[in-house]
Amino acid sequence: MKNLRGTWLHRWVGDRLLNPHLWQPEREPIARGLAVGGFFSVLQFPFQSLPAVIVAMAVGGNIPAALVGCWITNPLSAAFIVWIELEIGFRFLGMGSPYAAMREGSVWEVLKDAPFPFAVGALLLAPVTAVMCYFGSKWIYDLVRILIERSAKNRRLAPRWRRKPPTD
Repeated sequence: MKNLRGTWLHRWVGDRLLNPHLWQPEREPIARGLAVGGFFSVLQFPFQSLPAVIVAMAVGGNIPAALVGCWITNPLSAAFIVWIELEIGFRFLGMGSPYAAMREGSVWEVLKDAPFPFAVGALLLAPVTAVMCYFGSKWIYDLVRILIERSAKNRRLAPRWRRKPPTD
């Protein structure tokens, strides 16, 4: 972090980017960062990570967690998420199901002909994803911490002959 001081990036974003709480693995900032990343991951536009980092800095979220949250939409999951957004958008707008529109063509043709239901579905799914990421990451963080503490306790209570010798 000391190497960034005085660079163009430091002059542009200031000390906010260099705040150690935005980079260290702490429970609440990780939850905020993943929620922000999850929100932007389902909004299908390029360069999702840039607004995710900016918003994570604004809300005090962990920046690496926000970047990881953006990876929810990846080449393997993108088609599934697009389909869910179409389904939500069509049903919310009372247009039935996208299955009827799919009879004439593919998902991409439906997106080209009906971008509004897709956008509505994305805007409805984004906050749900953010809430799931927020509470899910807190639960996983607590679970990992308990497992680490239990492992450390088991190592302390192990008989001497079962302990591993310290490595130099």
